[in-house]
Amino acid sequence: MRKKLCLMVAVMVLVCGCGNANQNQKNITGNNTNDVTDETKESFDPNWEMPTEKEPNIQYLANVKKQEAVGNTVNIKEADGDTDFDITVNKVYTTNAFEEDAEQWNDIALEEAGVKYNQVIEEKQIAYIEYQVKNLMNETSKYCAADIKVIWEENGELYVASGELGYNSNAGRGRSANIIKIKPQETKTFRIGYILDAASIGKPKYLELSNSNSDTDFVIIPIEENE
Repeated sequence: MRKKLCLMVAVMVLVCGCGNANQNQKNITGNNTNDVTDETKESFDPNWEMPTEKEPNIQYLANVKKQEAVGNTVNIKEADGDTDFDITVNKVYTTNAFEEDAEQWNDIALEEAGVKYNQVIEEKQIAYIEYQVKNLMNETSKYCAADIKVIWEENGELYVASGELGYNSNAGRGRSANIIKIKPQETKTFRIGYILDAASIGKPKYLELSNSNSDTDFVIIPIEENE
C-alpha cells in the first residue's frame, strides 16, 4: 500500500512539473512575440509631409518633329494603321469677331469665353482654320475635327491655347458631332474655329496637326496674327 501511494505521489509531481515547464515555455514564447512586434513598429516622423503631385511634362518648341507652312500637305497616320490622312491647311488666322452667326457655335465654347454682340470678350481671340483632309485608306475612316489644336509659345515652352472646339462647318449632332466619316480616297473640306485663351494673345501661335501628347511627334504650322 505504501509503495502504491509513493508511486502515485511521484506521478503527480512529474505531471505538475511538466505543466509548469509548458506554462513557462508559453510565457517565454509570448514575451518573445511581443518583443518582435514592438521592434518592428515604425515610429511616427513629425517631419513627414504628404507627397506633392508632379507637374505635367513641359513641352518644348525645340523638340517639335516638324514645322510646315500653310499650303503644304502633311501626312498623319496612327501607329496601329487604323487611319491614314493627308491634311492640307489652306488658311489659318486669328480675329476678335465671329465671321458667322454665333448660334452656329458650340454652346460650351461660347459659355467658357463669354460672348456679346457677336464679339469675343474678356480679351480673347478666335482662330479660324480652313483645311482639307484626304482619306488614304481603302475603307471609310472616321476623322475628328477636334484633333487639330492651337498652341502658343513662350520662352521655348509650348502651351495649349484652344479649349472646346467651337465651330465646325461639317458638324453633325450629339456627342459625336465632330467625328466625320470620310470615304476611301475622298477629300473633305473643313472650316473650324476655336476661342483662344487670353494668355496666348501677343504670343507666337501654331496649329498642331498630329493629335499627339508628345512634342517629339508634333507637326506645327505658324498662325498669322490679324490685329
